[in-house]
Amino acid sequence: MTLQNLLAFTGTSAIQIAEWFAASVAIVIVVTLMYAYVLNRSPPPEGLTVEKVERSKSLELGGLSSRESLEQARHALDGNEYAVAVKLAVHSATEDLSSMLASAGADVTDMNVSDLGYLIETRARAPLQISQPSYQLNALRLKAVQGQPITKQEAEWAVSTSVWIQQLVNSGQVIF
Repeated sequence: MTLQNLLAFTGTSAIQIAEWFAASVAIVIVVTLMYAYVLNRSPPPEGLTVEKVERSKSLELGGLSSRESLEQARHALDGNEYAVAVKLAVHSATEDLSSMLASAGADVTDMNVSDLGYLIETRARAPLQISQPSYQLNALRLKAVQGQPITKQEAEWAVSTSVWIQQLVNSGQVIF
């Protein structure tokens, strides 16, 4: 169907179609501006958001070294604070894996423990099975962040896995 046939069929001229198009664009722009105005004026969402979780995670763990995190994870485990123990163990493992990859020249910004484990496993010269434990550590961290119950066995596993990762890093067994 050509433009002339369409115009003849609808009974409108090209000028009228152009006017409708301009009016439609103007309406979309006005509605978008109103939506942006209302969004900016509304209060932030209540409750737990991803941004709040990430901000609290970075604030509470930001200054801890790997060894300090692991030590606090053991204390949390002794105090039956399993979710805290998991978070601290994952922080320790993340710090260790980050330092290992950073020394090899990798950019480790914005990577979680499972990303780091995968990179180390794929870049290491000798075969090393670290991606699956790091993936499971990350899954436990997510479970803890969401407030789901963490068992004693899960927390103990997280701490022992973090100890194993720390031993790998300190022993220099991983070669790139």
